[in-house]
Amino acid sequence: LPDGKSWSTANADADLYIPESEVKYVDDVDNVHRWTTDTKYYWPTAGSLTFFSYSPYDISAKVDCSSSNGIVISDYNVDDNQEHDVMVADLSADQTTNGTNNGLTGVPTVFRHKLAQIVAFRFNTEEDYGAANATHKAGDKEIIVTGISINDLRTTGTYQSGHMVGATSLGNWQNWTGSKNYIWYAAANSGVEIEYNDAGGYTTSVGPGGTGAVANGYLLVLPQPFSDNDTQVITLNYTIRTYTSDTDSTDDDVTVSIPLFDIHGEAGFLMNKKITYNFTIGLDRIWWAPSVVEWENETHSITINQGNVTVNSQ
Repeated sequence: LPDGKSWSTANADADLYIPESEVKYVDDVDNVHRWTTDTKYYWPTAGSLTFFSYSPYDISAKVDCSSSNGIVISDYNVDDNQEHDVMVADLSADQTTNGTNNGLTGVPTVFRHKLAQIVAFRFNTEEDYGAANATHKAGDKEIIVTGISINDLRTTGTYQSGHMVGATSLGNWQNWTGSKNYIWYAAANSGVEIEYNDAGGYTTSVGPGGTGAVANGYLLVLPQPFSDNDTQVITLNYTIRTYTSDTDSTDDDVTVSIPLFDIHGEAGFLMNKKITYNFTIGLDRIWWAPSVVEWENETHSITINQGNVTVNSQ
């Protein structure tokens, strides 16, 4: 933009100064570590530059940038790119010379994650049900996690940053298509027994594992809204093992589906969030409800008349 104009009010008047270019880390330029492009670009002697940046550069075929819409990433399939984070930097507007950021000299480029990430499922039991006992007695119970899945997540969408992307204007995802059920954990054998934590923490963590489970230690997901009639749910499978003696027990298998709407609300998965789910699993304790039936009255009338006895009982 020429002198006297700012991006917030005159972005439509801006001319392209640097075409889409890959910024790479160079180990040594004049004995200084730098982020730079293969083509050298220089600050104009008048006016200002406004910068949009995204990462990774590998998705450039899906990216367009304009002064009106900012960065648009079209038809991005998160399922095909589980090893690639997507980031867009805050707008760096009306710059006239190199600034500083993160100990570096250059255009301040602060990235924010535009996906969400599920990173952990953690568990505690509501009480100590005797699972930690060295020897078990009748009534002791163990709760064992055998499966976790996240179902019907949308996998493809389009991101648009807008022309003022930043901390208070993150952009938005839209036009979602496709869906997939993800297995987080599938017990190959006995599952993961939940260790009770009396301090209320979640010391039992169940990481990805089993046939068909997510490949990484996390699951990248598209930011997406939920509604209360969606089939987007977390399905949890666990076994309640009840001991009848130290060596004998019976197992009851339980499956629970929790709507993601109930957890996240309508807003759903949000950008730049690392999501941990903490579960507390309880049992339906047996209680007693005693009462006492009132005494019933019993009366006997006995009449004695000159040795003759008459009895009248009620």
